[in-house]
Amino acid sequence: MNLLVVLLIVPAIFAARSPSPLKKRLLHERSKHVSLSKKSLDAEYRLPTDLVPTHYKLDLQLEQDVFETNSFSGVVDIDISVITTTDSFKFHAKNIEIGLIELSSGNSTLDIASTETDSLTDTKSWYTEGDTVHYVASTDFEATNARKAFPCFDEPALKATFDISITFPAHLNAIANTNILNQEDVPGTNLTKVTFETTPIMSTYLVAFVVSDYTCTQGEPIDGTPTEVCSRSETENTRGTALETAPQILRIMEGYTGISYTSSHIGKLTQISIPDYAAGAMENWGLVTYRETYLLWNEEESSNQYQQYVVTIIAHELSHQWFGDLVTLDWWSDVFLNEGFATYFEYHASDKYVPDWELSKQFVVEQLQVALESDSYEWSLPLSSDVQTPSEIDNRFDDISYDKGGSILRMVRYFLGLDAFKAGLTDYIAKNMYLVGTPDILWESFEAYTPEIPATMVEIMSNWTYKSGYPLLTVTASGDDVTISQESFLLSGTSDTTSYVPITYTLSGEDSTNTTTRAWLTPGQDLTLVGVLSGYYRVNYDESLLQKISLALSQPDFSGINVLNRAQIADDLFNLAQAGRTNYSNVLDALSFLENETEYYPWVSSFYVFSYLLRRVGNAELREEFIGYVSGLMGSLYASTPFDVEKPEDQIYTLKQSLTLYYACTFGNADCADNSKEAFVSYRDNAVKPSRNLKDLIYCNGLRYSDNSSLDFDFLWQKYTESQLQTEQEIILEALGCTADADLLQTYLLKTITEGSGIRRQDVYTVYASVYTSGPEGVNAAFDFAITNYLQFVSYFGGSDDLNYLIYVVSNRFTTEEQIQKLRDFSEDPDLDDDIRLSALDALANAENNLEFTQLLEEELKDYFINVS
Repeated sequence: MNLLVVLLIVPAIFAARSPSPLKKRLLHERSKHVSLSKKSLDAEYRLPTDLVPTHYKLDLQLEQDVFETNSFSGVVDIDISVITTTDSFKFHAKNIEIGLIELSSGNSTLDIASTETDSLTDTKSWYTEGDTVHYVASTDFEATNARKAFPCFDEPALKATFDISITFPAHLNAIANTNILNQEDVPGTNLTKVTFETTPIMSTYLVAFVVSDYTCTQGEPIDGTPTEVCSRSETENTRGTALETAPQILRIMEGYTGISYTSSHIGKLTQISIPDYAAGAMENWGLVTYRETYLLWNEEESSNQYQQYVVTIIAHELSHQWFGDLVTLDWWSDVFLNEGFATYFEYHASDKYVPDWELSKQFVVEQLQVALESDSYEWSLPLSSDVQTPSEIDNRFDDISYDKGGSILRMVRYFLGLDAFKAGLTDYIAKNMYLVGTPDILWESFEAYTPEIPATMVEIMSNWTYKSGYPLLTVTASGDDVTISQESFLLSGTSDTTSYVPITYTLSGEDSTNTTTRAWLTPGQDLTLVGVLSGYYRVNYDESLLQKISLALSQPDFSGINVLNRAQIADDLFNLAQAGRTNYSNVLDALSFLENETEYYPWVSSFYVFSYLLRRVGNAELREEFIGYVSGLMGSLYASTPFDVEKPEDQIYTLKQSLTLYYACTFGNADCADNSKEAFVSYRDNAVKPSRNLKDLIYCNGLRYSDNSSLDFDFLWQKYTESQLQTEQEIILEALGCTADADLLQTYLLKTITEGSGIRRQDVYTVYASVYTSGPEGVNAAFDFAITNYLQFVSYFGGSDDLNYLIYVVSNRFTTEEQIQKLRDFSEDPDLDDDIRLSALDALANAENNLEFTQLLEEELKDYFINVS
């Protein structure tokens, strides 16, 4: 039996979403943060399976004054297939008012009493041209927000086709998932109505539309399917990278999957920028939305790093057109089926497009090592973990789903081989297109193409999918052989999980870049062989082997040990020390090879180690000793990237130069500081623009080492307010927190909770991170700001989540009892809301644990530096 459901939507309100922090490798907070304020009161969240939708006809009405009233109305007709006879049914609707519901079956119609809710959470964005403010209405429905725009069956497996029509002010234009079928003026009004082609079968969270006054540039079609990039008109000259990248990435993805983009029948690919966009980017089928900094690149003003963001994030979102859009996760418990693939291809599809950028190598230090860190805790969730409520679902968009998901897929690609990996992907997509996938469906898709493996794919991948953590492989010398055993690695606590582990190793004289699986470590069994290993696990070498490796690293050309192995050795040793399996003296001794190291990847890992240890050290004298130690190791590295020698055509050199100079200036290197100050003053006094690849360094250290902090801060803030280029605005916001002036820091932070200050809500975490990552003074400044202004904070953001997050990440950097006492006093304030108090107590417990670690670390480092000296 089929039913037609007619739902009349009456006016509902636009409201900006709260921003989420950007994740950057060297600023990434690798710590537990449990939101105590998002507990669900709904014990029965999922919809029953009696009815399933098959088609939506969605008609939306945006009146001439839509951006003044912040409201719209509409009607949705839903065709429903009855699976099981029922006398009632449920659907999703949130923060919208439903004026009328009619059920019809044949000639019968049933009226249902109307239901009222509060408002619509969506995205109302804005930008300025001169003195004119322009507005943009756009959607971002993942994971559970489609119900805030129209009543629907808002679960990913409940797919349907969609006919969308939008009526809107005639001076604007409308874009949706599919091409325009018909457009006409509405008689007697200043409105236009656009009707779009029927979509393929798809999930509600992928429905998208944008109403704006944007212009678009057409790109290269893919087998006749048009592509375009749309943005505000004054950014037209920055669309080039996105226009060139998208067709290339689509072709690469077609090669990986064996499924053409055209065969999806979505009909087009529009990429569009949104000025206010906290999410960063979203893979809506046929209409991919981006924050401006992730889609638009100005080759004269924006850095190589921002160009890399554009290319890799486009690759991430376009890979979703297959993994997420064409084949969708069955339920949000398996977010990695969408995001793990997108993370993998973000790097590996881009690597095919721009091989000189070495993105497959960058994956190791930016994704694999982050995943290993995040997966090291007792509370870490497995890739597949049951969720029900919207807050639980949101929490699944984490390092595990993205970084571990991508890393596990990378492991599968290597132990299967590329050809078998591609064949399995083709099988998975071809059999499940327009349907849903599960982990076991995915693993079974590889079964027919596997080389010799010790069990079925489902068995091999079971613990990797449904258990948290990963193996620690202990390698012990035994004569001419080594024995490998495994246990689950945790920074604290215990676990008895063991897994099927593919082993890659090289013998002396062999090609160290060979990643072919040569052996398997199976649950409950040890393995004996000779070699050096790498993969989604950590390696703990016994003392004799570690000495041999350290000796090898001290030899010319590091005895041929691969650059990524050198990076992994640094990361493994650091985490083994954190887990109490070795001491930090061994780590620092082993990293002495860095004195001769000038490659990028080992230093990415090592700088993370050093910066983590440094921010855990509160003793000022010991900090100076430690900075002197690291600066001593950096001699060859610094010489390899002179301040005045730029090679923008060499991506890895440029990234290495930026990384090196950042730490050199932060650690007080006089040459770096003087060059930065000179370039800043030249910009301020003579309008000589800094290099596009070093301006972040120059802005930051021009302020840090300024002779007139107020003058230079005001100058840079003025440049922020004048700029219309979002990459420039973001760099300036990151730099303003570098000032050492405590009063200026408070003035700066207050702008984030002041309406009309000029800081978009999507950028407030950029401001906070710029302050609390700048050093101990910045930590104190950010915390004082949070607890002094917490009432204004809650009022401005409409809740305490942003405050709670800031208190947690800042207190995670506490190193003194005085700081902790201030947090303790705040948590005991009798006027605090219970939600804030609970989060403060959670932060306090974490900070107290960190202080214990700080005390132990300082004692160990004191002994080390005394002995060394």
